[in-house]
Amino acid sequence: MKDFSAQVDQALLAKTEAELDAAGALFDEFIESLREESFNDFESFYRLANFLIQEYWPNCGMFAEISSQLFAEYEIGFVEWIWKDPQFMKYCSKFLENDIHFGCFVLTEGCSNENFTTDFAKKALTEDCEICAEVGDGWLAPKAYVCENPTSSAEILISFSEIAFKLFDSGLEEQKYESVMMLRALAGNSKTSIEILKKLTEVSEQSIRHEIRNQNSGMDPEQASRDSYVDWKARQTLQNL
Repeated sequence: MKDFSAQVDQALLAKTEAELDAAGALFDEFIESLREESFNDFESFYRLANFLIQEYWPNCGMFAEISSQLFAEYEIGFVEWIWKDPQFMKYCSKFLENDIHFGCFVLTEGCSNENFTTDFAKKALTEDCEICAEVGDGWLAPKAYVCENPTSSAEILISFSEIAFKLFDSGLEEQKYESVMMLRALAGNSKTSIEILKKLTEVSEQSIRHEIRNQNSGMDPEQASRDSYVDWKARQTLQNL
């Protein structure tokens, strides 16, 4: 397959509007070739994407982060074959360095593998995703995506469960909110160990969830006190193992 490194070298020198438009058009060519399964110069893909996110896409009314540009605009999550290519996944891990939301997309769209999830988990330990927090509407948090993902290793799920239980038991409501997301995710993951699932069946999340539901939906307090998702989901997962 074609090596685009020389063309990318030239594109990275773009200054004028016409030159930047040409660089953007080159990337469009990359995307089309990916869809046709006739492209594997992932280093050029990575280099050009990083240039365009700094110099071109945001100035054209496009997204301000690579993750949204690639997944929402170019819909690379639907290009199935690239997610099975280990070389492409290595460059995906490099995208995480400046854009943790890239990993949020990869995991939630079912595109990850164990190596990428491991890299994402390390990033999630030190950084939250501002985009997920701002958008809401089904977006959770990096640690929760790790907890729910079937490609997470047993070691990662154990360490993240320890973090979640510690946050939940902290007594601080703002920390409990994050922990509930993680505990729910662990409760629904068939890769979570039986030992952890049994521990989750003893969790009552009413200190967070039920207070919010009572305020927003008028649910009867007594009914709410009997309804806790974490322990119910953990029991269901255990039954299905």
